[in-house]
Amino acid sequence: MYTKNQLNGKQRTKKERATEGFDIINLNNPVVVETFKKGLEEKLRVMQTNKSGREVEQIWKTVKTLI
Repeated sequence: MYTKNQLNGKQRTKKERATEGFDIINLNNPVVVETFKKGLEEKLRVMQTNKSGREVEQIWKTVKTLI
């Protein structure tokens, strides 16, 4: 299946591809940013206390998923 941009021949920039599917407009809202930061910090804190010898690759996958 092709996207609209592929059909009309327009190439998307890296920035367009990177933000595709994310609601980045809300990142200008300080309440949203603070809520995200607090949630991420808490999840990272829990992950840190539960790491118990996990492989670096698994830790990285978990961090990517959290973000």
